[in-house]
Amino acid sequence: MLSKERQSRSYRLLSYYLSKQIAELPLVLFNPTLFTIPVYWASNLLPDFGRFVAYLVVTLLNALTTQSFGYLFGATILNVQKSIIVSLVFMLVSMLAGGFYVRHLPTGLTWLKYFSYVKYSYSLLLQTQFDSPKAQFRCARPGELPAGELSMCDTGDVPMSSIPGISIIENLGLNEIPWYANLIVLLGFCIVMRVLAYYSLRKNIDNDINQIPKAHSPVSLQSSLPLFHS
Repeated sequence: MLSKERQSRSYRLLSYYLSKQIAELPLVLFNPTLFTIPVYWASNLLPDFGRFVAYLVVTLLNALTTQSFGYLFGATILNVQKSIIVSLVFMLVSMLAGGFYVRHLPTGLTWLKYFSYVKYSYSLLLQTQFDSPKAQFRCARPGELPAGELSMCDTGDVPMSSIPGISIIENLGLNEIPWYANLIVLLGFCIVMRVLAYYSLRKNIDNDINQIPKAHSPVSLQSSLPLFHS
């Protein structure tokens, strides 16, 4: 359908691509917003409105970045089943390399984490919560820890009564990049993937148009058009 309308010059491909993104934007942002608002306050995260807004912005940007990769795979692989399989494999690798499920990757695979957008969104979410003077966590009292385990509060020369949030970020190894750099990289992923998706879609549609014969009867023309799956 898109190839036929492009051949008849009904509209420009860029107009179609941008209008599709604008039309889908409220639907993409609605569910994460509806989920984040009650979950943030119910899970006893920092009771600070500014931190809540930052948390919500990162969550929405993560959803948009995920959609950007979906656009790229859908525009490059014009087959629904194949694009879904590639997307699932990519998401699985990104989640495993993001630092939440697997903290220490094998030596030859450590570079994967820098290509995982989940790493940057995960780091941003933790930085919005733990990189704050208000983020203080009470140390375990005697008898609260399992037998044989030591508290972080007892590892130094002077026992601590609470653990600052920044210590948790450092312990998880998420202080390599400052928050603004994580934000720039995540935003870059979102924009670059959408631009690549547009050029990939344009190339595939132009190839389809070139394969359509110039003069055909309506029946034969309709049967020769390839289907486009977004």
